[in-house]
Order: sequence, then C-alpha cells, then structure tokens
Amino acid sequence: MDEVTLGLEKLDAKVDRLDHKIDVGLEKLNGKIDTGLEKLNDKIDAGLEKLNDKIDASHQELVRYFNKIYYMIFMFLTAIIGGLLALLAKVIGVF
Repeated sequence: MDEVTLGLEKLDAKVDRLDHKIDVGLEKLNGKIDTGLEKLNDKIDAGLEKLNDKIDASHQELVRYFNKIYYMIFMFLTAIIGGLLALLAKVIGVF
C-alpha cells in the first residue's frame, strides 16, 4: 500500500506541476493575444481616423463646389429677373 500511496502522491505532484505549467502558458498566450488585439485596434483606429479625415475633406470640397453653383445660379436668376423687369417696364412704357 505504501508504494501505491507514494506513486499516487508523485503522480499528484506531477499533475500539479503540469497544471502550473499550463496555467503559466495560458497566461503568456493571453498576454500575447491581448497585445495583438491592442495593436489591431490601434491600426483600425488609425485607419478610421484617416478615412474620416478624407471624408471630411471631401465633404468640405463638395460644400465649396455647391456654394459656387448656388452663387452662379443666384446671379443668373438675378440677371434674368432684372432683364425681365426692364422688359416689362419698357412694355408698360415706364422708360
């Protein structure tokens, strides 16, 4: 019986050491995974920031473009209205 008990104690000690090694290995693996995820998140954040900057720049460019178009249409309509008023005044006989 003593040999069986001694063998079981040795086996139990080996299992404990193996469990400890597995725990240490898993902690290292989790650390590496966490580090990798942080790096990946940083890259994604940087990429999204660049994309948002490009979108903002494009949006500003479109706003300037549409402002120019709006100004040109406004000036064109103002000229047409002025011309029509002058034509109406001529027809009525104001001038």
